[in-house]
Amino acid sequence: MKRFFIFLAICLTQMAAAQHTGNTAFQKLGIADGLRSNSVTSLLADSRGYLWIGTYQGLNRYDGYQVKSRFPESGDPQLKEVFNQPITALEEDAEGRIWIECESGAYSLYDTKSAQFSVSADGLLQSIGIRCKGKYKVKVGDKGVLWVLTEGGIYRYDSHTKELKTWKLRVIRTIRIKRGRALLETSQMQVTDIAYAVGFTTVKSFTMNFKAEYGMTPTEFRNSKPPSSMS
Repeated sequence: MKRFFIFLAICLTQMAAAQHTGNTAFQKLGIADGLRSNSVTSLLADSRGYLWIGTYQGLNRYDGYQVKSRFPESGDPQLKEVFNQPITALEEDAEGRIWIECESGAYSLYDTKSAQFSVSADGLLQSIGIRCKGKYKVKVGDKGVLWVLTEGGIYRYDSHTKELKTWKLRVIRTIRIKRGRALLETSQMQVTDIAYAVGFTTVKSFTMNFKAEYGMTPTEFRNSKPPSSMS
């Protein structure tokens, strides 16, 4: 299935380029063409027209003619995750930086302007006011806006306005718990369904946080309410 998706992405790239010439070309890429692995994990068409291909054996770049899997930094032991291990996600922000998520959860960067890799993204995040303790997740939204989920909160950074917004997780958690309580009081939904509906990823987490807030589990809370309060 992954081979199909990379084939499809390359076909679409070729078709877009062929619109100017009136010729449509199809091409399939694999290890024989220079890919580090046929097991593709992520794809990114960057702002300069390159197709970045993350695989189980590291990063590749396709320019429409050939695959590049060796870069000047390929021998850097600090970048071994980028060039030798699974790539789990690729994102490009508004300033042309490609965020490379490795299997360990760590991020490296590639600057399309300077054509250089950076071992870690932590320094960049700290420079814009985002301090990460432990693992974090990066997503690029509309117009290249950077979203960063950390153990302490959610950050939104707009590189055009240099504006950084922050939402603390405890506030978000409290809102979710209150929504969960409202659903327990007014609906017949199962506790499991409520947990997912309000944004928790596990029922255990919902139950633990609900009990910390109200001194009882969601089930105990529902059972403590008279039947007439349920609709």
